Amino acid sequence: MVRTLMEIFSDKNKSPLSLEAAKEARDKGIKQVQDNADRKWQDTALAAVHQCAFGKESFIVDDVWEYMYDLHGAEQAHTRDNRAMGSIIVEAKKYGWITATNEYRPSARTKSHGNPRRVWKSLIYRQTEYQQGAMEL
Repeated sequence: MVRTLMEIFSDKNKSPLSLEAAKEARDKGIKQVQDNADRKWQDTALAAVHQCAFGKESFIVDDVWEYMYDLHGAEQAHTRDNRAMGSIIVEAKKYGWITATNEYRPSARTKSHGNPRRVWKSLIYRQTEYQQGAMEL
């Protein structure tokens, strides 16, 4: 049976819109996806986030996926549910490698249809001598 928002609202006597409930649902979803993701894939993804954060001042998850595909190939970069990358980003934040910015860039991933992706600022970025020399040219 399909219910309207008005029916839901009157049933529970509270608004169906709640930032707190939305964040709880997000955290629950991230945990569930993480629990179901292959551990080897999670290790590979976390290493890719670290590499992106170490080598770039800022990045989006597309950069992480690109690094995984380039370094490990499609086989190891693949996971059953790509939303598992969210749990990897959460881990990287907890480790103090990255922080969220208020900037967004469009995704180049075909499946993402150009949707905006958050820009992550690296807290561990180290400019290499090669990058420094290129900037001086």
